[in-house]
Amino acid sequence: PGGSALASELIAQEIAKLKAKKPVIVSMGSVAASGGYYISADATRIFAQGNTLTGSIGVVGGKLVLGRALARYGIRSYPRARGKNALLFSALQPWTAAEKKAVRDTMVRVYDVFVGRVAEGRGKTREQVLEVADGRVWTGAAAVDNGLVDELGGLDDAIAAARELANLGKDSALEIYPPEPTLRDILVSFGQVHAPFDRAIVSELLSALDPLEGQVLVRLLSQALSFQDSPVQATVLVPYVAH
Repeated sequence: PGGSALASELIAQEIAKLKAKKPVIVSMGSVAASGGYYISADATRIFAQGNTLTGSIGVVGGKLVLGRALARYGIRSYPRARGKNALLFSALQPWTAAEKKAVRDTMVRVYDVFVGRVAEGRGKTREQVLEVADGRVWTGAAAVDNGLVDELGGLDDAIAAARELANLGKDSALEIYPPEPTLRDILVSFGQVHAPFDRAIVSELLSALDPLEGQVLVRLLSQALSFQDSPVQATVLVPYVAH
């Protein structure tokens, strides 16, 4: 969904260096918007799912001001600072008109850089990018139509394209990172979220499981953990009958 403009720019710079040496293929999942699109724009080819959320070429800025809320509870603060903008991001007081202008000017500059990155990466003019920018979010299907994405497809399609561009045969070995989590990894991570898991208990459970049961448990626990980030999902519950 995005994040730090600085982090996005630094990652984009590294991707540009990599692209100078080899093709870079992007496979978008459910969301690759704002900062996610920022770092994708310069790729050699971009794949997205039809319902991927992407684009959101825009910049937001602001701060949470708590001074008055704290005062209601009798909490008083007396900040001391040296320098014109030392308290620019202090949560104890709102921006002055001059500070607000400084922040807005910075946002405009960052937006300018963002639009330029997209224009360069996608082979468009700035005017063409501005037509689909302004923070608007697009589905993957719409992004193909407006040129922000090259084609619809998933990770397998992206890997096939990478093989093709790298002149690799379809049976050549691949290293995929991060590696698939083991049952031990999932059990431990599940425990870290809900309650500390004793590693001895994990080992005992693993030794008692049939390998096939272990595979089923991996899938079920992976599904359970996924609901932390996405509480509403379109999924198939097991057992099920395929028709």
